[in-house]
Amino acid sequence: SSGINAEYGCEVGTVLFGTTDPPPGYRVESGTQITTTCDQEFFVGTSTSVTHTCGTIQYCSRVHMLSGYEGYASMGHQYTLTCEYTTDDPAAQLTWYKDNISLDCENSNTCSVSEAEDGKTTISTLSTTVSSSGVYSCKLGSTPSDHEHTVTVLQNSIGIADDLLVGSPYAFTCIGEQPEGVDLPPTISSFINGKEVYTGVLSSDGLQ
Repeated sequence: SSGINAEYGCEVGTVLFGTTDPPPGYRVESGTQITTTCDQEFFVGTSTSVTHTCGTIQYCSRVHMLSGYEGYASMGHQYTLTCEYTTDDPAAQLTWYKDNISLDCENSNTCSVSEAEDGKTTISTLSTTVSSSGVYSCKLGSTPSDHEHTVTVLQNSIGIADDLLVGSPYAFTCIGEQPEGVDLPPTISSFINGKEVYTGVLSSDGLQ
């Protein structure tokens, strides 16, 4: 809500996506506490209702992560996630996060961000590596998205491409990279049509 400071006190302003108590247009003394309650699915930060001083501005916002890529991605392939937001805050800025750490795609060669006029913001990976795996979310100011997306990047595999007879052995090799700062032995998993069929720990002597 917004307030207009005047000689006779403060006038409670209008909330675009919520209500106020006292109601909009009600004149109160400067410094009076008023309550802004957001409409369903709208928030001030993480709260649906907030008490503040008349004369300050509290905006109700809604941030929704649209259906995007959630699951497994292949190394070197691009994947895209989209957040959609609604707010009456003219200065609101949406920030993308990976594992609760903000992403700076403007100064990075691993991702790019584009914004449409309808309040949708899209993030795309440019060069997917194993380190691109993580939990992605977005936040508009202090209001977080309604859910997150988990992306797991699979290691590339090299194997035979010919048809096989039933019962014939099949050998393949996985290649990839160890994430920076990880000292534990890497875990290798095998997938058939996106379904995990085996997981083991890779050592210098092979799989354990």
